[in-house]
Amino acid sequence: MSAIGSQLLGESIAMQALRAMIARVAARDVAVAIRGETGTGKELVAQALHQASGRRGPLISVNSSALPSALFESNLFGHRKGAFTGATENRRGLLSQAHGGTLFLDEIGDMPPEQQPKLLRAIELKIVSVLGSERDERSDFRVVVATHADLMELVDRGRFRADLAHRLQGFVLAIPPLRERVEDIPLLARHFLHLNAETSGDPAMLTPSAVDLLQAQAWPGNVRQLRTVLVRAALMSEGAVIPVSAIMDALGQRDHGGAAPGRRIDQGLGLARTELLVELDEAGWDTDELARRYGVDRSTIYRRMERLGIDPQARKASLRTLGGSTMSATRGRRSSNDLLESSGR
Repeated sequence: MSAIGSQLLGESIAMQALRAMIARVAARDVAVAIRGETGTGKELVAQALHQASGRRGPLISVNSSALPSALFESNLFGHRKGAFTGATENRRGLLSQAHGGTLFLDEIGDMPPEQQPKLLRAIELKIVSVLGSERDERSDFRVVVATHADLMELVDRGRFRADLAHRLQGFVLAIPPLRERVEDIPLLARHFLHLNAETSGDPAMLTPSAVDLLQAQAWPGNVRQLRTVLVRAALMSEGAVIPVSAIMDALGQRDHGGAAPGRRIDQGLGLARTELLVELDEAGWDTDELARRYGVDRSTIYRRMERLGIDPQARKASLRTLGGSTMSATRGRRSSNDLLESSGR
């Protein structure tokens, strides 16, 4: 993986393109707008831009929506003692703190309208008008903004200045949502589970069917939601392997009411692929056990697996691969043979 944006995990075409664009624009003295849904990692992209920019000053980050409107100007531009009621000391603003570095304004669409022309002037002239001071300050900052909304739509709705929107969008970086790069989910899952295991000792491995289930989700909360679900599933799992049933529980997709006695796996062949994978995981991939559980012949299980494209040998091989890549995170808890046996080898 490229050193550019090394925290931006993923080898999908979309993520490779994103890292390439970061490398291309990082050192340019141009404002960058980062577009992406909630949880896609906009701040990580801002960090990658700053790290690759060559600027020696700091990265100063602020969430525009978290600053009260009355305090926005004071925080952004700074103030002198006595500039207003409550200004008991001098305060250096964020624009001045970012001198020689990068100012990252998250959720820029929530910036108070009355402050927008002041920010535009500061960006264009690299001049900071400190409240209560008769003299402006110069600050060589590079501005990076992030928004989940389209700034031009906000302009059309009268919520954002057109000239500032154009100035901030000197270059636009779009972060792909997780549902458009599901091939990155196994790598992301291993990373998050490894980090979690280092601090909590919880399981750090997924069964292949658990990975399948993760890749089948829409992920409206994107990477942030994925991490939350994995940590929750690890907390609810016993042993070193997280089964698909734990992922379903963490997603809120399992009905714990229990199956009716005498249910049959071949009634209308209605068991979905994910449901059958859950059953196989819980039976340790012992088809005899699963056949007894459902009161059917083992051949019925195999027919259903064939119809759904489930290859037991391929899945065991996949489990061995997954186990080898994350074994270091569970060292000392189980041997590799124990892990394979517990996963239905």
